[in-house]
Amino acid sequence: MKKLILGLCPLLVVATTWKIGLLMGLIVLVTTLIATLIFGLIQRYLPPDSRRACHIIIVGTVIGLADLYLTMLFAEQRQQLGIYLPLATVSCLLLSVDALEKGLGKHWSSLIWAFIGGGYYLGLLGVVGGVREIFGRQTPLASSAPGGFLSFGLLLGVIAAVSRRVCGERTIAYLSRLDLRR
Repeated sequence: MKKLILGLCPLLVVATTWKIGLLMGLIVLVTTLIATLIFGLIQRYLPPDSRRACHIIIVGTVIGLADLYLTMLFAEQRQQLGIYLPLATVSCLLLSVDALEKGLGKHWSSLIWAFIGGGYYLGLLGVVGGVREIFGRQTPLASSAPGGFLSFGLLLGVIAAVSRRVCGERTIAYLSRLDLRR
């Protein structure tokens, strides 16, 4: 979970409005699904030593194609994403690796996990962008890069408080130790 949050950090900077957050989240979702699909189909034919490098190349290629597509058809939105679209490669790679690990070698299960992870990214970037857009009208901090991290930290705090209130400490401690791969 910690590595997925680290992969989200560059994308938080660009999510200044809910529209841009949803666009970036949608790009991450679609590219993660495509990369997981392609790698899942060919991984058994690759030597074990070269799988990680091939996975990185596949994710980078899919992001590059998404970049070209956005540049051709939606130049204004592509301009707003700036350098952060190529940085989405890291997030997609982390989501795809996580989905393949959780899928336990089952191709369709990995695709479902990729969809779930990408869907969470899409929702989170949209919410963070919406919060920043609302508070950005009152304070310039919310529309700056540190405002993205502040918004994300506040949302994590609210989620943790609600989880503790609803589920209780023992349930959260149990879930944090639970290994779903068995």
